[in-house]
Amino acid sequence: MKLGAGKGGTPLGLVASVFIASSLLIFVPLIRSGESASTAVISLGICSGISSAIAFWLFVNALKIGHYGFSVALLPMSSLVPVLFSIIFWKEAMGILKWVGIIFLSISIFLIACCGDSLAAGGKPLWIKWLLFMAGAFLLNGMAQISQAAVARIPVNSYFVFLFVNYLAGGILLFLFALAKRIGVDRHTVFWGTMGALGSISGCFFTLKSLATFPEAVVFPISLGGPVIAGTLLSGIFFRERINVYGYIGVFSGMAGITILCIKSF
Repeated sequence: MKLGAGKGGTPLGLVASVFIASSLLIFVPLIRSGESASTAVISLGICSGISSAIAFWLFVNALKIGHYGFSVALLPMSSLVPVLFSIIFWKEAMGILKWVGIIFLSISIFLIACCGDSLAAGGKPLWIKWLLFMAGAFLLNGMAQISQAAVARIPVNSYFVFLFVNYLAGGILLFLFALAKRIGVDRHTVFWGTMGALGSISGCFFTLKSLATFPEAVVFPISLGGPVIAGTLLSGIFFRERINVYGYIGVFSGMAGITILCIKSF
């Protein structure tokens, strides 16, 4: 996504390309798999795709207002939504070590978000508008994760139907958003969107496979917090971006959180 943005791609155009390219890439293995399309899986796929698409649109609008660091820190913390949902409705047991791991990861994301000049937003902050956008993005992103957790509890041969419906529903909605904003899509956007699609499909697939084995309190904090930590390290190595002491503390805190959650799982 960073490389695509460097070529002039807009966030909305790039993510719309990711969703559409992902649905096209999944279509062939879906046909070959012969997986049956149940009403429950299709419904959960639509819910996940639309929730993810609207959450991203709200998130992008929140970033335009400002509070970049807080926005980036808050969105991955939406992993707490499926965790609380699983505790309340699925009676998932939560030990002290799980909460400690989640706290370490939450601190990590916040410190990483504060490690640059991301909190310096120009102009007068529109707190109420920003808060509404971020609250919507937070809850809808959490709803998409609940849909993933729910489909992982359904016995299926593969997850291709869910992934296809998820990306198709989200892609159509994002395409309509881009069309309404009159955002063009050039070949660079399509190329980097397709590259992003490969990573997105893999990430979603492995998340679903992990949910079939491990509880939501382990999978989602790692699957959302891990990319923030990895992205920070990669930006320093490949893009030579400056990381201050808060960023490094955040990275080590995140690694500690992931380690604790993994130890607790096994």
